[in-house]
Parts: sequence; C-alpha cells; structure tokens
Amino acid sequence: MADLTTQYPSSPSFQSVNFKLVTPSQVTETNSGKVRRTGYGVSYYTWEVQYPTLTPVEAGTIQGYLAQTFGPQLSFEIVLPEISYTKSTNAPSTRVRVVTADAPNGFTNTIGVKQIKLENCGSSKRVLAAGDFFKFSGHSKVYMCVSPCDSDFAGNATLYFSGSLTNNVDTVLKSTGISGTTLTTTGLDSSYVGKSITGSGVVNGTYITAVTNSTTATVSQSQTVVSTMVTYHESLTLTAVPFTAILSEDVQEWSVGYGGLTTLKIGMRENW
Repeated sequence: MADLTTQYPSSPSFQSVNFKLVTPSQVTETNSGKVRRTGYGVSYYTWEVQYPTLTPVEAGTIQGYLAQTFGPQLSFEIVLPEISYTKSTNAPSTRVRVVTADAPNGFTNTIGVKQIKLENCGSSKRVLAAGDFFKFSGHSKVYMCVSPCDSDFAGNATLYFSGSLTNNVDTVLKSTGISGTTLTTTGLDSSYVGKSITGSGVVNGTYITAVTNSTTATVSQSQTVVSTMVTYHESLTLTAVPFTAILSEDVQEWSVGYGGLTTLKIGMRENW
C-alpha cells in the first residue's frame, strides 16, 4: 500500500503521459551479433506526466503534494488518464472476485503464476480487454491483461496477465458476523479493504470498505448475518486503476515564466 493516504491530485489535468514498460534483463551478445536477452521475471512501469502551462495556484497544488514525498521517498497512488481505464464496452457491473485456489487440479494463486480464475463477473461480459491494467485489492502491483478476458454464461472467467504474481492472492475463511454495515471477526488489517466476502446469508457483491481495527470493519451493504463461516476473496480493480508510484528522479525542476506561469514535467515509476 502507498505511504501517503491521499491520492495524487487529478486537477489540474495532464497534457500527456509518456508511459513505458520496463523489463529488467541480462543481455549477452556473441561475436557473430546474436543477442540473447533473459528477463528477471518481473516488469515495472515508468512514466512522465507533462502539464500544460499552469497558473501559480495550479502549480502550487502539484508542488505542494510532491513535497510530501521528498526525503524518505514516500510512495503515493496516482490514476493515469486513459491508461488506468478499461477499453471494454461491456465491462462487469458486479464486483469481480478471485476464485479459491485448487492446487490438486493444477490451479494456484501463488507467486509467479500468470493466470487466475475469476467469478461473479456477470454473464457473457468482456471483463478486461487486451492491454487493460488491473489490480488486486490490498496489493500495490499493477498487472496488464494480455488477451481478452471474457466471462461465460455463469459469470466465470480466466484472466491471463503479464508480469506474474509478485504476492500470493489469498482467500481466507473466518467466523464472521454482520450487523447493518458493521462486520465483526478477527485478524483484520488494512489489506482487507476491498476484499469481497461470501457465505451463508451474505448479500452478493458485499465487500469491505474500511477497517476500523483488528476485529471490526465496514461493509458495502447493510444486512444481518449471524456468526457463520465466511470466505474473504481478493477483488479486482478493473477501471480507475491506481498505480502506486515514487518519483523517479532525485531532482525536480519546473520553469516559471512571466506572471508565475509554470511548466511541469514529472517522472515517476511504479513501486510495490
């Protein structure tokens, strides 16, 4: 999760974003000119945001926010125009969740895998288009969908993505009760925010919106559930996907012209 609790300002808006996919690799070259590139198994994104000419007040909004990240190099979340949004014209209206791993049948949700099974997607939906970005609830890493992800009639789908999992995607079974929008259980922390919950008597589409402490949280829908075994699933953020970022340069500069009009270019990279 990002160090700063507030998201990067969406106003003033960017003029353009220069976006790159970086795959660290080891390169060897023979005398004949043959080149072999071996990746290290994970990729990350870098980008430079460019602003149009800003007034002193607009520039101050950005400069003030960035000043919080200096020194200890604190991370923050940023939603990138166009890039953070799905291209699907038939996206799910429900909250998509990850299916419990089934290791005996060769299906796991562990570090290194590049596919995962989904449920509650809605019938015959284009969950994500190829090239779309998505994020698991409680995780910092952003992944890219590599081929169209379509759900079947029952609302199930398989999602193939690039980069491979950097953290396990877990489902957890806990004894839980819900009264109104207050959930009571044990062992909660901030990583549970966004997780979907399913179980006997739980309204479909319910997810955790905030964690109060280790035993109580707030859920998205008011209901009454007596203490029962409930499964906590990772959810997917499919659109308005926030990238967790740090500034990529230790020097930040801006040009201030007549009347305080300012031009800004800011380099960032993904962090998880």
